[in-house]
Amino acid sequence: MKIKYILFLTSFVCILFSCNSTKFVPDSHYLLESVKIKSEDKAIDVSTLEPYIRQKANSKWFSLFKIPMNTYALSGLDSTKWINRTLRRIGEKPVIFDSLQARLSIINLRQALHNQGYLHADVQLDTKKKGKKIAVVYTLLLGEPSFIKSIKYDIQDSVIRNVLYNYSRTVTKPKDNVVEVLKEGDKLTVSQLDEQRKRITNVLLDSGYYRFHKDFIQYSADSTYNDKGVNVVMHLLKYKANDNAPVTLHPRYTVRSINYVDDANAGGRIKLRRSVLERSTAIRSGSYFNSSQLQRTYSNFAKMQAVKYTNISFREAPDSTLLDCDIQLSTNKPSTISFQPEGTNTAGDLGAAASLTYENRNLFHGSELFSIELRGAFEAITGLEGYKDKDFEEYSVESKLQFPRFYCTFLSKSFRRKKQRFVRTVLSWICKTDRNSTVVFSQRHGDTGGQSRNIIRVTG
Repeated sequence: MKIKYILFLTSFVCILFSCNSTKFVPDSHYLLESVKIKSEDKAIDVSTLEPYIRQKANSKWFSLFKIPMNTYALSGLDSTKWINRTLRRIGEKPVIFDSLQARLSIINLRQALHNQGYLHADVQLDTKKKGKKIAVVYTLLLGEPSFIKSIKYDIQDSVIRNVLYNYSRTVTKPKDNVVEVLKEGDKLTVSQLDEQRKRITNVLLDSGYYRFHKDFIQYSADSTYNDKGVNVVMHLLKYKANDNAPVTLHPRYTVRSINYVDDANAGGRIKLRRSVLERSTAIRSGSYFNSSQLQRTYSNFAKMQAVKYTNISFREAPDSTLLDCDIQLSTNKPSTISFQPEGTNTAGDLGAAASLTYENRNLFHGSELFSIELRGAFEAITGLEGYKDKDFEEYSVESKLQFPRFYCTFLSKSFRRKKQRFVRTVLSWICKTDRNSTVVFSQRHGDTGGQSRNIIRVTG
């Protein structure tokens, strides 16, 4: 039986490779046999440039056989026959070499090399034809990388210039200085330029500039041929709402009010205390808009068991730079009950267990998590010395209560708002067949950065 399968598979493979893969290639055209990127300079990984190739050869199985294309080639020229349509549908159409796509690939590769600091790089296209097949090789001519000769800053908004200057004076680490990310002598790469744009944008978004984005930051580079040094100028443009709007200073927004609204689909008021909502809100009314506070508010509400999802939006007051913050909350169902059966087999002794759990995610309307679990287990023990064929039974009750806050007199409100510490109290009771019982009381407090736990155990 195995010999038949082997013979069938061998025959099928032979048919695949015996078919003419170029019969669907028109005259004066070529089948794209292979595409390679080659570079004599090992400073760059050519595999990272493969996505810039616009046209690739047919796929291979196990990097060796073009089974999909050969399956397509098995079909006949008559497309009205179902067998031909089926083979074409499950196969892969031969890729015909396109000179336009090759030129576009050269442009893409050249631009990618320029972005990596090789401003004088070029790409050479080499082709090798054999019959109606063609092999394409893109050869990278890197040249010498370019370096920053000088860096200047053209910040056209005077207020933003002062904000960045004051921020740079307050940082303690040089790497946190957003203005001086680029230094003379560094290799000039687009990724490094874009990194500075992102860091400056984040600082301004945390400083009240609600409508600022990185497209307001542009660069100009001055270089000459055969010169490795490049003079770079960073331009931070003024604000322009649209193409027809006048150029002005960037508006700096202040949060005027914070409103808590329930999910429109749920209806009714939010089943959480006002103090709990305010404690979880990092955004402050009367302060400048701060993107980091916005993300921290999302994170704080995501940690609350009673909250299903959060949506925060801002409304601009007409003819002003004031923002009204709307925090829309959707809460989970407060109570759930679950039942979980189990089956056990310990060294041939069969047993069963079941647990019933009740959970309340909003016990005191402060997202307190309370749960109580009732569990019973039974195991039929046979032949084990000391048990005298007595079955083993165990019953337990475990309750948990978690508060989403942890107060210390020496901790500030801002610290508690950022860290969102919690207190968890656990009380459990276990009873076994030998009438020994254990009561465990534990208290745990901590946050994502660490936890501490105090345990009291009573056995009798």
